[in-house]
Amino acid sequence: MSILFYMPDDDFPKRIERTAKKIGKDIEEEFKDYDFEKKMDDFGKNVEKTWNEKVGILGPAIISMIGFAALSIFIYIFKDLEAVGRGLANDIASFFEEYLLIFLVLMLAFNYGNYFLDRMESTGKRLKPLLGAASFTISMWFLSKALYIVDDNYDLPFILKVADFLQEHYIIVFVLYVSVSYAYMLLSGTWDEIGKAEEE
Repeated sequence: MSILFYMPDDDFPKRIERTAKKIGKDIEEEFKDYDFEKKMDDFGKNVEKTWNEKVGILGPAIISMIGFAALSIFIYIFKDLEAVGRGLANDIASFFEEYLLIFLVLMLAFNYGNYFLDRMESTGKRLKPLLGAASFTISMWFLSKALYIVDDNYDLPFILKVADFLQEHYIIVFVLYVSVSYAYMLLSGTWDEIGKAEEE
């Protein structure tokens, strides 16, 4: 009784590799002129334009109320996780609940800030990094508060150091954000584009 062994073709892996490369080149050739990033950017602008046309000045308020509702649901769920006694989830939820109205005011302020800056054209584009820095710095301040809660529950020295740094050096955080944002605008040519748009 003879046993036949299948001997694979030594050239088979090479043929697979050549075929894969050919498919890759064909796909690259097909989409070489397709600017995906621009398409997505145009899509985002169209969505924003349609949204602004439909809801107008009420847009920021609607977005803020959606964010407020989402935060309220988050608080309810986290409080329900540890309904009896204290714990990290309960403490975090209580912290957000304490500042709930402040969060709503901040959401309205920053959403309307963005709304009006978008309509100030070149001046608005130059001022946007300042608004972004203010939003980021306040977010980091709230994060430091949340980190203190984490440290209270788990006694983590590293977390405590991060929380202390954010709490004590929020001005540095603000300045760094502004510096990086304006440096990016200058290096990427965005600042020059704004100047050319003003001249036109």
